[in-house]
Amino acid sequence: MGFADNQISKPETSKFSLISHVLNINRKEWPRVRVSWLITFFFRVGFVVGWTTLTGMFVARFGIEKLPLLFLVNGFFIILGTLFYSDIVEKVKREWLIIITTITAAIFLFIATFFALSSNVLFFTFLLFAESILLTQLNILISLYREEMFSPLESERTFPIIESSETIGSIFAGLIITFGSDMIAVHKFIFVWIIALTLIVPIIFYSNSALPKLPVFSPKRNRKQLIGETNIVQRLKKSVYHVQTIPFLKGLFLVVLLQWIFINILEFQ
Repeated sequence: MGFADNQISKPETSKFSLISHVLNINRKEWPRVRVSWLITFFFRVGFVVGWTTLTGMFVARFGIEKLPLLFLVNGFFIILGTLFYSDIVEKVKREWLIIITTITAAIFLFIATFFALSSNVLFFTFLLFAESILLTQLNILISLYREEMFSPLESERTFPIIESSETIGSIFAGLIITFGSDMIAVHKFIFVWIIALTLIVPIIFYSNSALPKLPVFSPKRNRKQLIGETNIVQRLKKSVYHVQTIPFLKGLFLVVLLQWIFINILEFQ
């Protein structure tokens, strides 16, 4: 019986080895690749469905001429979210920060559904708060969390596979919108967004408990440094001054700003 079991398992093993050989990923890396791929996939599905729903409903209710206002408010909220998270990102464990952010965003999205048919202001305020302040930073946190799971050499081989989840997630989200738009009301796509986000939480729990962690170097800092870093205004002024003293960073800042403007104009068109 044992011989038969071994005979049955060999083809599966050989197939798995062939896939690993083609993708250049070893057996120990696959659990971490799967976790990273699924987290990115679910985030991408939720974001594409949610942002499409948000912009579509905004245009339907306020008109295309008000769409730049949506982008401006979105950009302002993103800045607020960046300032807020820059103050806590080093103080809270990465896994818990992702879980808390995900659950909080899902709660705000759920609250927004209560105002979908009664108050446009409250509806879009809750949606933009969740998307701009929380989920934009969640995307960054997921990227940081993913980088901590792999060494630099592993990242060169695994990240192209993991990043395919963004393309596949976008396609999957597009299919959901295409086939679901005739069956459910537009605002109910927000529940798809919520479901996709909540699926991230058990994956993070599994990753935190079952997968090995790479050693992380954290330099010691004295109390004066920590107190100084808690002042957002001082840190922001210091960062701006630092950028102004380095020509390369000034040019890079200009390129990123122009790219952001171009992408938003293209999306508006």
